[in-house]
Amino acid sequence: MSRFCRTEVDLVFVVQTEMGDRHFRSDQWEEHSSLVAISSKVEAEALLEQGLLPGEQEPCSLMFSSRLGLEYLVQYHW
Repeated sequence: MSRFCRTEVDLVFVVQTEMGDRHFRSDQWEEHSSLVAISSKVEAEALLEQGLLPGEQEPCSLMFSSRLGLEYLVQYHW
């Protein structure tokens, strides 16, 4: 009997777009049903360093791909 290892890969693409927030917050996108806006370097660093989302008191965990994308934004965007 052979064993297979199943893995999942999540990708993060950082792009600049003319689309406004309304486009991503519309009910059209099921995968965006729980979006949280990270609007500044301070918010991004709080999430990366302490696991704190804006307006939340309890820390959360970040997926590797989300952490990688957020670290990129902190370093090159803000």
